[in-house]
Amino acid sequence: MPTDDNLSSRRTRLGEQLQRLRKATRVSGRTMAADLGWSQPKISRAESGLNLPPLEDIRRWLDYCNASEQQKEEVLGLAEDIATEVVTNRELNRGGHAAQQRVRIQHDADADLFCIYQPEVVPGFLQTPEYTRRLLLEIGAATPDTVADSVAARMERQAILYDESKTISAVITETALAWQPWPASVSREQLDRLRTLAALPNVHIGIVSREQQKKAPTSNSFVLTHWPDGATDVVTESLTAEVTITDPADVAVYQRMFKKQQEFAAYDEAALVLLDRIADELD
Repeated sequence: MPTDDNLSSRRTRLGEQLQRLRKATRVSGRTMAADLGWSQPKISRAESGLNLPPLEDIRRWLDYCNASEQQKEEVLGLAEDIATEVVTNRELNRGGHAAQQRVRIQHDADADLFCIYQPEVVPGFLQTPEYTRRLLLEIGAATPDTVADSVAARMERQAILYDESKTISAVITETALAWQPWPASVSREQLDRLRTLAALPNVHIGIVSREQQKKAPTSNSFVLTHWPDGATDVVTESLTAEVTITDPADVAVYQRMFKKQQEFAAYDEAALVLLDRIADELD
């Protein structure tokens, strides 16, 4: 289970309040899920703070638990505050970067679809160990003393690539793939890794060429995660903080942006041709 050191304090507090309300009704999470027509993992994710349900679902939760008006006001107020939540990297990584990566493994565990747009670097799901090591040191997310554990945690997270019940759809710009603050051998190994992963039946990798980037809409990087019960969130990052978005209207904006980026991306043989050209141009 995640710890307070690796989740935001408000998300943890909301999960604890929802759990207390359920337990006060003396029903199990499984029973509550069945009564509301939800999945049991949805209850677990909410109570652990891994995933924030939409406000309408929280209202149903409160009604089911016969929450008082004061309880409803407190819980809904907190939920509204974190429908779009900004958490500093310092807060997220209080327990260490590797521990935060393992929280993400739990966040991802029951999800069935990941849509990743990355205009800057190779997405973490697709990185080689050496690319990860050098990237974390380059951006200061790990130190020489901690980087090995961080790399191991990121590789653990990549296990979902081989679970065919999950679909990983990534759109990466040519600019991100050509970025090379390290020896060309590191980038070539990474490009080879993308070729291998693109052959997996549940992994779809699109590449937006430099020419297409001139036409494509600009956007920050983001990861959209979807669960079989319909829950969806978006995570995007700045240099110093992470933003988690769960408001359905805002999530829909990112869903439309991802589909738009897919329209400009090359797939299959066309993507492999692009990978070859990028590799040939490495110094």
